[in-house]
Parts: sequence; structure tokens; C-alpha cells
Amino acid sequence: MNYKILFIGAGNIAKAIEVTLKNNKDVVIDFWDKEDGKVDNQKPLNDLVIWADVIILCINSWFMREAIGSILPKLKKDTILISVAKGIEDATGLWMDELLEEILSNDQPYGLLSGPMIAKELSEGRGGAAVYASKDGKSYETVKKLFINPIFKVEYSSDPSGVAMSGVLKNIYAMGLGIADGLDLGSNIKGWLTMQSIKEMMSIVQKLGERAETVLGPAGFGDFIATGFSPYSRNHILGQELAQTGKFTEKSEGYSSLPALVKKLNFKTNDFPILHKLRLIVLENAQVKETFESLLK
Repeated sequence: MNYKILFIGAGNIAKAIEVTLKNNKDVVIDFWDKEDGKVDNQKPLNDLVIWADVIILCINSWFMREAIGSILPKLKKDTILISVAKGIEDATGLWMDELLEEILSNDQPYGLLSGPMIAKELSEGRGGAAVYASKDGKSYETVKKLFINPIFKVEYSSDPSGVAMSGVLKNIYAMGLGIADGLDLGSNIKGWLTMQSIKEMMSIVQKLGERAETVLGPAGFGDFIATGFSPYSRNHILGQELAQTGKFTEKSEGYSSLPALVKKLNFKTNDFPILHKLRLIVLENAQVKETFESLLK
């Protein structure tokens, strides 16, 4: 059986995931992007949506509602939607799993794909890992038939809410490790910050009513290590730039999600020292070196 996969969004992560699928002879892939010229000989979106068995949404969280709205009229009821976005919708405060749940019909299969998937490394064939999170374990049976590449591990989670939260939190806390590198604090301090960040992430997920242990999986701990230590991560780069210059060149998912997370916590961040310092630096323009190094006192 051939599985017809449509990537919506033809950026780096979409092309990287394509690399992990290329050794599967049962997969046929196409792309669509709203940016003219990004996909050669691009077919009409409606035709591609009708054609696809699986649609992988490789777009930023702030475009997710618009993107799903554009495909709903032609979406087949058995097509599996997979989101790789990690964020919180600004207008509603919805996590990505909640957004998908709100927009899609009750029987539409969907899931989140999240984990250590640095696009540059996947594109080079260096492997990665992910968790597919869905309330519907049946759709995972199809997903695992797609990702058969031995150097790309995909496991299953029945906790899409915890995975969605973990993906947001690891992006935010990865900015902190970027700041540590920008301040040249060294590996020992980064090790301590990593430990403390994981503790805070677990406490936040628990405070928000979900399973803290999900943070220890690929979407949380795994992706946090990859993102927080990678020179290719936008979240890491943003933190590093803030520490070195006081400004940044490109916003990241972590930067965009931080205000919504603070709001979800009712602006009470003092119980989470690293998050609180990130709030002061990123949202309130506090002096980076003095503010961040106060964590060590």
C-alpha cells in the first residue's frame, strides 16, 4: 500500500522530515507552501488535500488556525493530520492539541510529532527521535508504518496535552541555555541549569493539570537537550544574541510562547526562578548579565 503524504509548509523541518521518509518505498510525498515559488510546479491546495492520506503541518503555531481552516472543506474524514508546531495560540491561549481539538471534527484522526529533530541534522541523515502523541492509538499504527528509518525513532504517547506543553516549555527554557552560552558561563553551570530547567518544566506541567512525567520523554527532556545545546536552534541563538548584544535577529517559537505561558500561570512566575528571569529579560528588558547571573547567588 502506498501512503500519500502532503507537507503543508515547505521549510527546513518539512524537507528534513522528508529525508527520514525517503527509504520507505511505500510513501509518496508532495509539498504545498503559501509562499509563491517555494515549491516547484506546485499543485492546487484543494487537489492535494483530497489526494493525501496523511497531512503533516510544518508551520509555525501562529499560522496553525489559518492553515487548518484552509484545508477543512476538502479534508477527508480518515486523513491523519500531524502537527510539528510547538506554541500557544495568542488570541485564545490554546495549546496546539487544544487548537486541533477545537477546529477538527470529533472523529478526525490527528496527533503531535515532537522530539529532538534538529532540521539540519535530519537533512544530513544523522538521525533523530520523536514521540507521536494522540488520544487515538489507532492512527499511530499508520504513523509507525511511515517512519521505518532505523536512525529515526518514533514512539507513542497517549498524552497529547503533556507533549504540547513539553514542546512549548523546552523552547522557552532553551533560550536560557542560549543566554548561558552568550555569557560564557561554562559547561558546569549549563549542567546545573539543565537540571533545574527540567525540574521547573515538570512542576509547571503538573501545576497546569497534566502528567509531569511526560516532560521526561522525547518532547521534553530529549528535545530540550537537542535544542538547548544546538548551534542551529533558533531558541538557543536568540538567547545567545540577547546575552551578547541585547537584541536578536529573528524571533523563535520560545520567544513567541513566553507571554502566553506567563499569562497561563496568572503572571505568578516567582516559584520558577529560571522562567522568572527569562520573563524579566525577554519581556521586561531587564539587564541580561545581572539578571541571569543572580540565579547563581
